[in-house]
Amino acid sequence: MLQSITHYKNRISSVQDFINENKYDFEVLIDPKEENGSSHEIAKKYNISGIPTKVIIGPSGRIKFKDVGYSGSNDKLLNKIDGMIQMLKSAP
Repeated sequence: MLQSITHYKNRISSVQDFINENKYDFEVLIDPKEENGSSHEIAKKYNISGIPTKVIIGPSGRIKFKDVGYSGSNDKLLNKIDGMIQMLKSAP
């Protein structure tokens, strides 16, 4: 299962437009801010410090792979994500 998490709570329609334009067929979750408004719940839980952060989370809920940043190339990004998925598939 592939999911995307976004912090753009105030721009949900923009996020939805982007997903539709790119014909993505995965879920996008909105990461709400904590009650004190200082940080986002999911980002804090998984120690996310930069955007974009690509994370593979195993069935146990633990991080199996994490990569921060964008190389500027969609092809490199897709290759990196594909490698992450292949690693997860081959892990016990």
